[in-house]
Amino acid sequence: ELPVQLGFLGNKIDDESRQSSADSFVGGNPKWLHEAPPPDPMLRCGSCNDFLKLMVQTRADTDRVQRTLYILACVRNRCQGKPGSWRVLRAQREWEVENKPTTEAA
Repeated sequence: ELPVQLGFLGNKIDDESRQSSADSFVGGNPKWLHEAPPPDPMLRCGSCNDFLKLMVQTRADTDRVQRTLYILACVRNRCQGKPGSWRVLRAQREWEVENKPTTEAA
C-alpha cells in the first residue's frame, strides 16, 4: 500500500482573525472561500434545524482551482448518526494568474 499524506502540522494560530480561507484547521468559524457564505439551509442540521458547527476546514487545491472543503456537524446528542446531521461543503474558484502554482519540472 502507498502511504497517504493528508497534511502538515503548521504553527498554531492563536488569533482567529488571522485565519484565512487558505488555512486548514479544526474547529472555530469557517473562513469562506467566497465573500458570501452558503445559504442558511445548507448550514442547518437536517434533523433539528439548528446551525451545524465546523469540525474541519481544509484546502484541497488542484492545478486548475482553489478548493476548500468544510466538514460540519450537529453537536446535539439526539442528532448523532441521523441523516443530515453531518454535511460536507465544497467551494472552489479558478486560480488568479498571479497566485497560480507552477508545475514546471526542473
